Amino acid sequence: MSRTLDHNSNPWVWSKCSRKHITNFLDKDFGYCLKQPSRRNNLEREKKKVSKYAGEFFDENEQCELVFGPGSSVCSYMPPCKRLWCSTPIGEEHGCKTQHMPWADGTACGDDMWCMRSECVKKSSGGRMAVDGEWGEWQSWSDCSRTCGGGIRKSVRECNNPTPANGGLYCTGDRLRYESCQTEDCHHGSDFRLEQCKAFDGNNFKMDDLPSWVQWVPKYSEIGEKDKCKLYCRVEYSSAYYLLASSVTDGTACGIDTFDMCVGGQCVPAGCDHVLGSSARLDRCGVCKGDSSTCLRESGSFNTSQYGYNFVVRIPAGASSIDIRQNGYFGRKKDDNYIAVRDVDTGEYLMNGGFILSMFKKSIQYGDVILDYTGSDTITERLNSTKPIRKDLVVEVLTVGALNPPDVTYTYLVSREKQVEYRWKTADRWSHCHRLCKGKKKSKPFCVKVEDGKESDADEHFCLYLPKPETVTKACNQHCRLEWVVTSKSNCSERCGAGQQRVRYKCIKILVDKTKAPVLTTYCRQELSPPVTVAKCEGTCEGIAWVFGSWSECSRTCGGGEQSRLARCQDKEGNVLKDEKCKRM
Repeated sequence: MSRTLDHNSNPWVWSKCSRKHITNFLDKDFGYCLKQPSRRNNLEREKKKVSKYAGEFFDENEQCELVFGPGSSVCSYMPPCKRLWCSTPIGEEHGCKTQHMPWADGTACGDDMWCMRSECVKKSSGGRMAVDGEWGEWQSWSDCSRTCGGGIRKSVRECNNPTPANGGLYCTGDRLRYESCQTEDCHHGSDFRLEQCKAFDGNNFKMDDLPSWVQWVPKYSEIGEKDKCKLYCRVEYSSAYYLLASSVTDGTACGIDTFDMCVGGQCVPAGCDHVLGSSARLDRCGVCKGDSSTCLRESGSFNTSQYGYNFVVRIPAGASSIDIRQNGYFGRKKDDNYIAVRDVDTGEYLMNGGFILSMFKKSIQYGDVILDYTGSDTITERLNSTKPIRKDLVVEVLTVGALNPPDVTYTYLVSREKQVEYRWKTADRWSHCHRLCKGKKKSKPFCVKVEDGKESDADEHFCLYLPKPETVTKACNQHCRLEWVVTSKSNCSERCGAGQQRVRYKCIKILVDKTKAPVLTTYCRQELSPPVTVAKCEGTCEGIAWVFGSWSECSRTCGGGEQSRLARCQDKEGNVLKDEKCKRM
């Protein structure tokens, strides 16, 4: 479709491009105003009329006035039919102008002559016979748009048997037909709209404020009814969102909490069986087309006051008709107790986490379920949903301020079939005694799976966020004690006087009846202080003595003189020692 007219303009047929766009426009129901019923069947009236061409109703001068305004007339010196050249109201001597359109078919251009497709031809050559269009055969069905969860396939027929021509009427009725396919539920609980947004991961569409590694997630909330079948995606961990596609893939749910699905860019009613036009609905047990007899109601309450976040209940996957309430203390709006829920997979709070409250009404997406929350600024705080949840939901209560006791009640429906429950358990499972004698052993709580009344061990992941009992300890191996016993000592480092010697030990276990038994030294090292391995000692001085030399001559020949001799401290091998070693002798 061209935005301007030129000498190549062809006013008799739509271009292929224009036909495609106007057809898509109408297929997506954007021409809904055309569906308004008329008081008269103008189509039938048109069929009964004798076909006339526009030029038979409006001559060339009237055509000029329609294009350029009153007073305009055809230029007498320009050739007929090819282009409509018109003068101004003040006369053709001031020039002529055209919009490059030909004279209307049927405009007289001479005796027994008229214009046909920009050519002046004889009327006797015949006009164009109007041919009304008729529908061709339906084409084969397309592939299903989804592999599970309710897809759509379509079939097309064209108005080509014959194709309308020469002003003939177009076919009436549906050009497209749709039917449901692959209606079984997706066991992996996929989000089809999320998959379509994820296809754009890493594409920031050259927007400067978006990183090249941008991640996209669906935008569900605050989208108008007419835009639910457009692909709005939000930047992950941000509130910014953008329109990434004019329509989602056929079979995409119109929203989180509905089974209606998008078909051809329009939201079309569908049932819980994923079939277009179906009236099938979930019963109160969350079973499609059920009779509400397959479930039972679980309920409970919590009123223990303790500062911070307190566990209330872990609602199992598959539960429906969830209703959680916190009633204000003595009817107070602000009693310092608030409902909090968290995602069992990530541990993140969906609301009222981090001691930050959501005061006003909001809808919270949890998988493919919407949780409706009243906000904390109310006497009776409430969180509820109707559809079955696909994964466990952990419910807590935040208690702050005056520590008024909470008044939390909860109720939900679960299947009567075997229910799986996880909980912590403390049983007679004891660790090894941490010491060989006079030690302690522990019994840690462990996670169990309870199904049909039978318990089996489970990974601790399933018991996360559940209240966990304290680890129990008790004494063990009290019938004995450990002791270091000397096995040998080295010789004293000094033969005479104070020295050192090395001492060797062994570890023994002494029972209550005084029985002794050697054990690995590792046990004594774990339980007892390390013994002294270097001890003081006294040498016996055996074989050490003074050895004297000969006396010297007397210092005087008479009258009393002195004489001396050399004394050495010496061992029996003849080694000379320090005098201190012999002073004890």
